Amino acid sequence: MRAWTSEDFTTENHGRIFDAIRHVSGEGRTVDVLTITHALRDILPPDATALLVGAHPKPHHARAYCEIIRDCTLRRAVLAALPGIENVVRTDSGSAALTTALEQLTSLEDRTSLEKEF
Repeated sequence: MRAWTSEDFTTENHGRIFDAIRHVSGEGRTVDVLTITHALRDILPPDATALLVGAHPKPHHARAYCEIIRDCTLRRAVLAALPGIENVVRTDSGSAALTTALEQLTSLEDRTSLEKEF
């Protein structure tokens, strides 16, 4: 399984928040709005961290949030791979090109199995 990275998130700020959560968790500290806001104080503008106070995910929704992130990551990966796959199929003839294109699509399968981080 592949570990999540900040690139799996749609916005740069969300990726930074994720990195802060990993950092705080990695130090063995409690992950909550206060510790994450404190970790982000020099990285994000105050208005961005203020949104964490009223809009943080609830623990009982964690599985659904993980599925959303996984699905969005997979969609972005497929869309990013399509031009290259199309180019391979259009420019090369024969089964080697098709095999290469199929391997590229199959490699995206790893993106659907995101490792549990915390």
